[in-house]
Amino acid sequence: MNNTTFKALSLAIISAAGTSEKALYSALTTEMFFGQVSALTLRVEKGVVKPYFTVPLPALDGLNVITRKQLLLTSCLQETAKQLQQLTTEMPIKTIEQLIITTSLLNSDEMQCEQLKAQWQSLAQACVEEDLPDFSTKVQFTYSNTHSASIDLPDFLTNQTASFERPVLVINIDSLLEYHDVRTLSNKLEVQCLGGSAGIMPAEGATSTLFIPKHYPNFENKLQHKFKSKQIIHVESLNSEPSSSQQPDIKTQLMQAGFSLPSTVLHLGTLSEKWLSHWYSQTQSFYHQQNKSLAAEPLATHPLSEALELIQYDQTKVLGYLGSVNLTMALASATTLLASPMATTSAIWLVAHSINSKNTETPIAKVYKITLAMENI
Repeated sequence: MNNTTFKALSLAIISAAGTSEKALYSALTTEMFFGQVSALTLRVEKGVVKPYFTVPLPALDGLNVITRKQLLLTSCLQETAKQLQQLTTEMPIKTIEQLIITTSLLNSDEMQCEQLKAQWQSLAQACVEEDLPDFSTKVQFTYSNTHSASIDLPDFLTNQTASFERPVLVINIDSLLEYHDVRTLSNKLEVQCLGGSAGIMPAEGATSTLFIPKHYPNFENKLQHKFKSKQIIHVESLNSEPSSSQQPDIKTQLMQAGFSLPSTVLHLGTLSEKWLSHWYSQTQSFYHQQNKSLAAEPLATHPLSEALELIQYDQTKVLGYLGSVNLTMALASATTLLASPMATTSAIWLVAHSINSKNTETPIAKVYKITLAMENI
């Protein structure tokens, strides 16, 4: 199996749940609902329009998208600077090779895209120079055309021929609330409308994540004396083939990694009936194995309810659809679930997919096994 292994430390998170790990944990485990009904409507079928749900951040209300992203970036940079300062004795800032800033860009007009990029990069570079000056010459900008659930980590992590050798800082920013963006997303993804079928809720948020090569010197024990609530996680991408046609199915990925029930599964994608049917077809054997060992436990009465049972935490449903922030927020979510005093598992299985009711392409899904790095020392 061709896989990628690395470590990650979440330095800052901004979502509808707030900015703390405890708040994120509470939101996930209690299935909080942050969706708000928009005053605008989307066409859901011929002659039928309905208001749709979004997950905005109230503090950014009334601002244009560039300003929203700029404020999210500034907040991330300032918190990141604080956290890195605590790391300096174990990991000097100069050892961090790059600062990669990623956001989505949905506009299809090439000239307008270039103008938006130039505007965004100028503002973002100024923010870095003011709040994290040590990285002013290390900034790289990347963009995601967010038309489906993000299932891939940045290329430098998943590309086997150019695996990263030094720590890399990644800040992901997204605000998908403008009507143009919501309408663009709705052409590819099911958007949750009032009284409609399950779909995504366009949202906004940000993350700052330090990615660390697997061979980088272990300093997890020392870190715990500096960070009271943060943990380094060990992430194993169970398949990292660049071509979707080469991806093994979910069942194969789980079996090769030794998956069994009971386990904690974090879901990342659109919770549609199409996805649940596919998920059940891939995982039913694990239910049957469990029920053979626990004969007293009755089988669920309906296959889809059985499939839903295995998805304990649905990040997209709780925090909204965060575009390029989806996967790094999922890593932060996995960290909170593993580090909680209430944790009942030593591993989180993150299943990220791009399967939804409007997707006619071959289903793509990737599995990540996440553990606390200290357990891998």
